[in-house]
Amino acid sequence: MTAYDKTFDDIRPFTDQEAIAALPKAIRIPYLEQVIRYGLPDLTPEQLKSLIASCTCVRDFIEKAIYPAVQRLLDQTSEGVVFRGLGALDKDKGYLFLSNHRDIVMDSVILNYGLYIQGMPLAQSAIGNNLVPDENLLTISRINKNFVVRRDLSPRETLVFSKKLSQYIGYVLSQAGDSVWLAHREGRAKDGDDRTQAGVIKMLTLASRGGDLVDYLRSLRIVPMAISYQWDATDALKVRELLAKRSGVKYVKAPGEDLHSIITGITGCKGGICVAMGDALNEELEPLRTLNNDMQRIHAVCHLMDRHIHRLFHLFPTHYLAADLLDGSSHRKDHYSDADREAFEQRIHTVAAACGQDPQAREVLLRIYANPVFNREKTEENENE
Repeated sequence: MTAYDKTFDDIRPFTDQEAIAALPKAIRIPYLEQVIRYGLPDLTPEQLKSLIASCTCVRDFIEKAIYPAVQRLLDQTSEGVVFRGLGALDKDKGYLFLSNHRDIVMDSVILNYGLYIQGMPLAQSAIGNNLVPDENLLTISRINKNFVVRRDLSPRETLVFSKKLSQYIGYVLSQAGDSVWLAHREGRAKDGDDRTQAGVIKMLTLASRGGDLVDYLRSLRIVPMAISYQWDATDALKVRELLAKRSGVKYVKAPGEDLHSIITGITGCKGGICVAMGDALNEELEPLRTLNNDMQRIHAVCHLMDRHIHRLFHLFPTHYLAADLLDGSSHRKDHYSDADREAFEQRIHTVAAACGQDPQAREVLLRIYANPVFNREKTEENENE
């Protein structure tokens, strides 16, 4: 992208020219230099300078300097990534990947890695301003195609910002030539229960300016997406927070907790990873025209998204095993082995220890992994009625 509408200067990522101009200084930022050297450990200082000087655009920089680190990271922390449905999409179009959300950074990083391999436009992704609290982190995020979502606004300011965000997403998809990754809810589903929030769908429609809502939603080329990890690298952190909320205590994040979650999610063991996409929502939106008002249509989109995400979500042995352990059955035993059970019991022990042996930690952990199974089964049950 060579230029943007100036209306979006406060939230958009860098243009190609801005990114290339910022890189010589940006690579001296410890976070970014460490990422590059992780992927290219034998690079000398002079070679690093030459590498950066050879980059002609953001995609070029990401390909040469960032993806070696992503590939090495996935090699070391996972058993590989499977992409499903990506090849069925038009390589020359940008899409709005509306996705469940498990990991602060890795969800969108892994999607973009798949888009890069497929030769498709990379996705810009939303990042909360709470996750880029200083200028260095903001610079890195803007180089890497992040646009900023403000989390520190009053209700009135939030409405104004939501309209701008809606306009920006529509602008990126229609004019900037990129895709967009967006979580279908605010924040991660820490309990594993993926539910599309009406507020997210409503935000997307604000840019329609009173026009036909179905036509506008179709123009966004919304692709339902589900990402699943065999092991959630941040499960212990999520259990700790969920336990606090369950006991009625207002959970207050410690200083640096978001950064700790980011690092744990990046470096922790993930096992298998699957990213599954459905078809763009087009004809499926047409029945919404018969509903009485736009609020009903928005809720119908939420139900449609939930159905797709619950069906697309790849269930690993950890998910089936957790569901059986939680309801005390063996209904799903064909989906896991004795070795899977042993590994999961060890995980339960490790997480319980990290949570001070709280007696409820086991159940909370099991629900994180089991909820996708229950959602799939409920979806299939409803479809068979």
